[in-house]
Amino acid sequence: MRAAVPEDGLAGQALAEPVLAADGRVLCRAGAVLTVPVLEKLRQLEVDVVYVDDPGFGGIDARESVGCFAKSTMRRIMASAASAVAAGRVPAGLNDRDIERVAAEVLDAAAGDLPPCLLWSRERGLGAVGQVDWAEPGAVAGALAIHALNTALVVAASGRSLRLGPAQLPHLVVAALVLDVGMAAALGPVAWRRTGDLDAEERGRLRLHPQASLEAFDGSAHWDTFQRIAVLQHHERLDGSGYPYGLSGDRLHPAVLLVAAADMYAALCEPRPHRAAWRPEDVVEMLMSTAGMEFPVEVVRAVVSAVGLYPRGGTVALSDGRTGVVVRSGQGNFDRPTVRIDGEEVDLNRDLTLALQGIVA
Repeated sequence: MRAAVPEDGLAGQALAEPVLAADGRVLCRAGAVLTVPVLEKLRQLEVDVVYVDDPGFGGIDARESVGCFAKSTMRRIMASAASAVAAGRVPAGLNDRDIERVAAEVLDAAAGDLPPCLLWSRERGLGAVGQVDWAEPGAVAGALAIHALNTALVVAASGRSLRLGPAQLPHLVVAALVLDVGMAAALGPVAWRRTGDLDAEERGRLRLHPQASLEAFDGSAHWDTFQRIAVLQHHERLDGSGYPYGLSGDRLHPAVLLVAAADMYAALCEPRPHRAAWRPEDVVEMLMSTAGMEFPVEVVRAVVSAVGLYPRGGTVALSDGRTGVVVRSGQGNFDRPTVRIDGEEVDLNRDLTLALQGIVA
């Protein structure tokens, strides 16, 4: 089966998996043929991705690593947090069982042997600048929710390879989920609708969002010092080039820098009002260039190993002009996965006559 954004071009294709609501209700059964009215209704219900039958993707599990409950919960949290922080109130619902359930789902998703499948969104699927109506109600909260979950998934998967234990990793995952609750309020609605670069005043406000996020939790007994540090320092860098304080070296906890690297990876893979999403391979290349400067080498290695260069279920271009579908990440060589080509699985670690030219879709 193939993952796809529920746009009208899918009309006539059959669902390989049922479409579920956040409460587990079946919105569309498996096997149902999609129509334009059904696809419109799914978009209205904020369904970001559907799974359709496609013989070329048979046996490839490209499902998102977390389900609709996690996405709807994070949308609710981001929407209520933006409103509350803007009004000077403490956001409600951030320390209840829902956020703990989302964190547990993220940790479970990262516990397997396969790299996590990062989440789709209508914003990510459309991709190009100008195709997203950021003024649409819920668009900003939806984008921040997807980003929070993707960051948490990368933290959870990378933390396992860094051997972070139960005393640290669950706390980091919860912090990753709420790093940016102050983002919408810090920037304001006008900046989110801008298709060009932010101006100096907007960039200044952007740099205040770690404090805005942290202030949302002041007075809460549910947050420990380590989580507060992770939220406040997730834009700091090893070489002192980050913000808000320009901290460097041993003044930064390595685990906090893991959250920072995961946040950067996820953000660049997602579109923003002023730019399209980067290709995953370009993000990995840029992240690797920061090793030993902005982030510790072991942190970069952990993130790259966790996410892989080519996502499972992605369509890639080959050096001989053909295309293939990524079946699994390369063992040891993240840039040479196993690819299905014309119905045959080819391990590029063994077949050195082929090279990948990039991701097509």
